[in-house]
Amino acid sequence: MMGAEKLLGSEIAHGDERERAVYTAGGALGMHTGMYLCFAAALVFALFGHILVPFVLIVLAAVPSLIAISYAERRGVDAFDILARGRAGASAASGVVVTIILLLISAAMIYTSTSGRGLLEFEFTEAWAERFGSFGNGAAVGGAFGAVGGYLWTVWLIRRRRKQQQKELSVPDRD
Repeated sequence: MMGAEKLLGSEIAHGDERERAVYTAGGALGMHTGMYLCFAAALVFALFGHILVPFVLIVLAAVPSLIAISYAERRGVDAFDILARGRAGASAASGVVVTIILLLISAAMIYTSTSGRGLLEFEFTEAWAERFGSFGNGAAVGGAFGAVGGYLWTVWLIRRRRKQQQKELSVPDRD
């Protein structure tokens, strides 16, 4: 088995061409949405004077695209050729938005490096800082429980579908 099949499991290999195409398109949409969220978060952190966090978020945003491009190249597919054949207007607009966000992030990071402070200031009074600390802890714990719960729900849903498929396959045809 190839690396992607090992990573994805055999579930996607058993689908028909339309199912695989829809699943792949959904993955691409998720990858792009995650990339834009990383860029937006990097911009916010850069505006508040952080240097390392935006850099890490930009690198993390690039990783899925780099993996997709290298995966395609190893299989003889030119990802850039596919992108060039796509809708030029949508690709150009997306590229302009990403370029503008990256330029804003870079400008904010350069400003922070030269001035020693961020473009925006964000301070809490002592009472609000205590409330925010407990809110942050609660959000982190809630997010962790939500992630675990979502993962367990996904596992349960996949197992239920597998059982349903096995049941459908075991029922004899009535002709």
